[in-house]
Amino acid sequence: MILIFSNTVFASASEDVANSSEGMIFLLALIGIVLAAYLLTHFVVERLQKRYLFVSGVEYLLLGMALSSFVLFQNQEAIMPVLVMSVGFFGILYGLDNPIKILLGTENSSLRLSLANFVFISTGTTLLFSQILPLMTDCSTDLAWYCGAALGCSAAASSAQSVDVIQERFDDVKTQMYDLLRQSIEFTNMMSALAFGVLLCVSHSLHSGSVDASASDLAWVTLVIGLGLGILFSLFLDRESDENSRFLAVTGITSLASGAAAFLMLSVLTVNYLLGLFLAYTKQVGDLKQALQSAERPMRLVLLVFAGMLWTQVDLVKGSVCLLLFLLSRWIFQAVACWIASMGTNLRFDVFRGLLAQGEISLCIAISFRLLFEGEVVDLIYSSMLFSVVLNELIAPRFLRSLLVDAGDLRLEWSSSMSQSNEEVQ
Repeated sequence: MILIFSNTVFASASEDVANSSEGMIFLLALIGIVLAAYLLTHFVVERLQKRYLFVSGVEYLLLGMALSSFVLFQNQEAIMPVLVMSVGFFGILYGLDNPIKILLGTENSSLRLSLANFVFISTGTTLLFSQILPLMTDCSTDLAWYCGAALGCSAAASSAQSVDVIQERFDDVKTQMYDLLRQSIEFTNMMSALAFGVLLCVSHSLHSGSVDASASDLAWVTLVIGLGLGILFSLFLDRESDENSRFLAVTGITSLASGAAAFLMLSVLTVNYLLGLFLAYTKQVGDLKQALQSAERPMRLVLLVFAGMLWTQVDLVKGSVCLLLFLLSRWIFQAVACWIASMGTNLRFDVFRGLLAQGEISLCIAISFRLLFEGEVVDLIYSSMLFSVVLNELIAPRFLRSLLVDAGDLRLEWSSSMSQSNEEVQ
């Protein structure tokens, strides 16, 4: 699967890169490193993950950062098609989950929780960094606001991978907390993806070579591309097709949507998310999700490695301050949002401990912003986004486990296991 995707996206790269010996060496070296990392993760990291409770995948991000220091892997034009394709892949995959339909049928507080998280985290982070970034760099006021908004969208997005880790480790634990967290995360991710699309429409005039159009016109173009291609693709879906043909078909429509969005300098993530949302209402949604999920792990590997390769070294002091402020602001605003959302409900005020993880949506937002903007301030916020994902993925499962222990779910399981063992001894 990973080779099919690589060939697909590299075919759209420039002829100079694709036909040169440097481009061939780059491709072969990258495939070899990625395959070696995949095998290492499969046999080693997964065992460590189950024992020490961290989200597997950050090692690929760190690998990409390490590779970025080598001259061979500093050709960003060569990796851009791969990045665009991987962002589009996760956009349509998360859109197919259709959080709107799920939340309409739920009776828990997930909608209330997700709205509070998105509003407080995105707004608070935007306001904070729009004032701090001009003091740290020589960026303009407008760019500082857009960078702050991008950080806000990335901070609001979360990931359910920590839930997967805990659920796999403690497979006997039955709790409603899992569903609450998953539903809240999916809806918050949807709002983050759509808000980021609006952000790129508003900030479009700052791009070099941007289209001369208003923000509202660009927003309509984003909707038309996403929903229009969804309508077109749904007309040609074949119910009798096998998984391979469905995979090739959805790869083709994702490539088309991603290419159109990248050409117009719009949000590839938002366009493909809208495409996935529309396809979620077709009868073939189950088959499409199954086809995409078969390639999810290798595509996640590609996304992480190439996201790390986009990283450039920044000033140590400025980078550390920016990262620390980003981490603290996300945790604080998240805690405040969950406390407010819990008022008048049975929701725990410290439920934010289960929402710390960041994943593909946060990375897609970071990558999209990094590809469209440049400068010292962009390097700073991109570095903060990447290291925030790394740190939060490492600590999130343990915080979730402590939340379940305090809620009584894991403690009850342990006590019942101890009583069963005592009975066996007697």
